[in-house]
Amino acid sequence: MSPDTRDTIDGVLIFIPFFALVCVAAYLLFKVNRARHTRALKPLAPFISAEVGSDGNSGFMRGRHGRWEVNVRTSPRTGGLRGFSPHGSQLFNVFEVEFEGVAGAGDWTLKYGRPMIVGPAGWSLSADDGVAEEVRLRVVPLVDAAGGGSSWPTLAYAARQKRLSWSEDIQPRRAPTPEQFAARIELIARIAEINEQIDPRAGL
Repeated sequence: MSPDTRDTIDGVLIFIPFFALVCVAAYLLFKVNRARHTRALKPLAPFISAEVGSDGNSGFMRGRHGRWEVNVRTSPRTGGLRGFSPHGSQLFNVFEVEFEGVAGAGDWTLKYGRPMIVGPAGWSLSADDGVAEEVRLRVVPLVDAAGGGSSWPTLAYAARQKRLSWSEDIQPRRAPTPEQFAARIELIARIAEINEQIDPRAGL
């Protein structure tokens, strides 16, 4: 056996157990993360009659609130909010709630944050013509009164998809408390009702 062949065999014999160790570590990490997501969301599931699931990277639920389908997802992420979040960190936990089947007249997005790294935080709104003023007058005060701005949320409505979404950074938690979640669901439901009232086609 030539020296080159022996070196190749030795390299393979070293690589195989190393690769197996990496695979085992990745699998264990997947199991741990899935358990963490499931444990965080399980207390919230009864509020929307949902089943809890996880793909290892995030936790999710799908259920109902009133006449709307509700999707919930929690996922730790890095990057993107540095200097634009209340924590000023590259690590943040995004908690997302989507209401499906919400009627509306036009798209709009409402964000709380800073326009630049320094400067005062506040609401910014981009919206289709005909809905901006109603969202500004009716939705913003409602969210402010509920303390929603403290978590620097983003609310968005997509008219074509009939989807109203809420996302916020809840670092260091993976999910809100049951009391916070119940209040958040009621707040989003109220916003959904307002959005349907803005739509001149609602009820036709």
